[in-house]
Amino acid sequence: DEKATAAELKVLHKTIKKIEEDTERYSFNTAVSTFMICVNELSDLKCHKKEILEQVLIMLTPYAPHICEELWSLLGNTGSILDASF
Repeated sequence: DEKATAAELKVLHKTIKKIEEDTERYSFNTAVSTFMICVNELSDLKCHKKEILEQVLIMLTPYAPHICEELWSLLGNTGSILDASF
């Protein structure tokens, strides 16, 4: 439950921007690639913060809804990830 660092937030916001653009253009392959880049960058930063991981899961939900629902509950959230705001 620590606060995210500036570097972690930068990775998150860069990913959000790219995912939104790719989804609007129906460029799903590049969106999946962006998720992989995001996870690698967050791993390099050793980020395990709920604040960041929840947002990544919300973005990933349209692409992998079942696993996101499971991970959402493992993060301690009640209710469905489908009810979370993007």
